[in-house]
Amino acid sequence: MPLPLSRSALDRLGKRLAAETVSTADWGTFETVLDAYQATLDDAQGILEAAGFEPTTRVKSTGTLVEKLSRGTSFKSVQDVAGARVVVNGGRVDQDRAVARIAKAFTAVGTTVKILDRRASPNHGYRAVHLILIHQGLPLEVQVRTPLQDLWAQITERLGDLWGRELRYGEPLVPPNQPVVLGMTAPVFTRENFVDMLLATSEEIDRVEQMQMRRYQEQDEIVIRVTEQTGVTPPLDETEDTLRRTMEDIMRLVRKLEGG
Repeated sequence: MPLPLSRSALDRLGKRLAAETVSTADWGTFETVLDAYQATLDDAQGILEAAGFEPTTRVKSTGTLVEKLSRGTSFKSVQDVAGARVVVNGGRVDQDRAVARIAKAFTAVGTTVKILDRRASPNHGYRAVHLILIHQGLPLEVQVRTPLQDLWAQITERLGDLWGRELRYGEPLVPPNQPVVLGMTAPVFTRENFVDMLLATSEEIDRVEQMQMRRYQEQDEIVIRVTEQTGVTPPLDETEDTLRRTMEDIMRLVRKLEGG
C-alpha cells in the first residue's frame, strides 16, 4: 500500500504534528499513513511466520511517534514507525542464526536489508540485533532479542512509562534523586540508583551471553552437531539461570511500582 503523499509532504506533516498545529485534514492523512505502514507490516509478518518465527508486531502509537518527531527527527527518517520483534529460544548463537534466516527470507522477495548490531554498541544499555528493512517501499524494523535482552528491554520500557521517556534516551530523570520505595523491608533507592542498577545488569547480561557463545565455540564437534539439530544452545550451567531470576525479581519490583 503506497503512502498517500510524497516524502517531503510527509516531513512537513511531521513538523506540524510536532508543533501541534495539525488540522482535521492532517489527522485524516496521518491515519492513512499509519494504515499504509500497517498493511506493509502485515505482509512482513507473513514472511516472518513462513520462515518459522512467531513475531509480535506493532505500529507506533500516535503519542510515541509525535514525541519522537518533537525531538527533531524527520518523519521520513523514522525507521521504526512499524516493526516486529522476535525473541529467540537461546543465546547469541541462536540470535545470529535467526538474524541470518530473517535476512535471507526478506532478501529473497527483493527487500533491502541492513543489519544493526546493538550488542557491540548498546543504546543506553539496550542490546539486540535490528534488521532495518525497506519493504514494499516503506522502512520497517525487526528486533531480534535473546530472552535476557528482551526482559531487560521490557523493564526499561515500563519504567519509561512510569518515570518519563527520558530514561529510554539516556537523559537525566526529573527528579533524579526521588526515592523509590519498594516495600516496608526493601531498601530504598533513588531513581538514579535504580537506573544505574539496570545499566550494570545490562553489562552482566552481555558478559554472560558472550561467555555462553565462547563455550559453544569451544565445544567438540559432536556436541555442536547435537545443538544444531535441537536448535537451542545449552544453558551456561547456573550462571544464566541466576541472572534470569535476578531480572525477574527486578520486573516484580517494577510491577509493584506500577501498582502504586
